[in-house]
Order: sequence, then structure tokens, then C-alpha cells
Amino acid sequence: MMADVPGSDLLSGILGAVLGALATVFVTERAHKHNMAVQEWQANREVHGVLEALDTELVVTTEAYSAVMGSMIDAAPEGKPFFAEFDPQMEYSLTYKNNLHVIGRLENEPLRKLIINTHLQWAFLFELLYSNSRATRRQRDWALRGVETKDSELKQFYAHVSDGVTERLKEMPARLKKQQALCKELTARQTREIADYRIAHPLTKPRWFDFYEQ
Repeated sequence: MMADVPGSDLLSGILGAVLGALATVFVTERAHKHNMAVQEWQANREVHGVLEALDTELVVTTEAYSAVMGSMIDAAPEGKPFFAEFDPQMEYSLTYKNNLHVIGRLENEPLRKLIINTHLQWAFLFELLYSNSRATRRQRDWALRGVETKDSELKQFYAHVSDGVTERLKEMPARLKKQQALCKELTARQTREIADYRIAHPLTKPRWFDFYEQ
């Protein structure tokens, strides 16, 4: 029977403690890296979800808008008053408004600027439509007052005001056509660039770790 080497138990204990400490450091470091990777993946997944929702919402908005008001504007002759009232039945850009904190974190600056600009241009188009609606109602009200009054001076005054509003309405078809064409162009571009971004930043959930991975 082989005799024990003096001090071998102590040496084994020290070696075991060192290996245990090294293993603990290794596992802790790998766990930290894994947790950081998971956090990055979750943030990326949130961005992907918001971008997909933004694209879908805007495409649906464009289709709904084009089917009604957009087709009316396309058919409106330039230089003639555009008597139309715009009254959307639902709020638009909810995804954009509710996720500005995510859009602001988007590292792709050109895409971030494109998303914001696209929203602002659509908001401006809708404001033009609201302005046209208000002018349409004012023109109708002033014209009606001119019809109803018996006073010749008031009739002349009401007609003058109504004609002034009508002149403003004549400018609207050209402005609306130009603005809605810009909005549709930006929407199509946003769809392409969001798709490119999602391809360039694929969602791959991090694995735990591989002992042989460097």
C-alpha cells in the first residue's frame, strides 16, 4: 500500500479552493455577460415590435385615407374651391405618440429622423384638411347669411366675406395634392427602411454559454 505524501491533503485542498474560486469567477463573468446580452435582446425586441407596429399603423392609415379623402383630393381640379370637410372617426398615430421613448432610443439616426419627419408631415396634411374644413363651413355660413338677410349692405358684406373665403379654398387642391404625395412617398420609404433595419438587426435570443466559447 502506497504511503501518503506529506502535505498532499493540504496541497489538494489549496488546489481545490483555487479551482473553485476560478470556476466561480468564470461562471459569474459568463452570467453577467449573458444577462447583459439578454437585456440588449429585450431592448432590441421592443424596438422591433414598435417599428413593426409603426409601419402597420401608417400603412393602414394611408389606405383608409386614400380610399376616401385622398381620392377626393386626386379628383379635385386645381384653381377651383375644394368644398370638403375632413372629420376622422378615430385618432391616428397612436403607436408613434405612445412610443416616443423607444423611437428616441433608436440608434439608427437616419431612420429615427425619417420616422419623426413622416409623422410630422402626416400631421401637417391633416391640419391642412382641418383648415379646409373650417374654411368650408365659414364660406357656407357667410353665404347663407347673405341669402337670409334683407339688408342690401349686409348682403353685399356677407357676399364679400364669402368670396374671400372661396378664394382661399381655391388654393387648397394644389397644396393638398403636393402634401399628400409627400406623405405617401415618406410612408413607402419608411416601410422599406424599417424592413432593412429589421434585417440588419435580427432577433436572436442569447444562449446561456458554451465552455468552449471564447
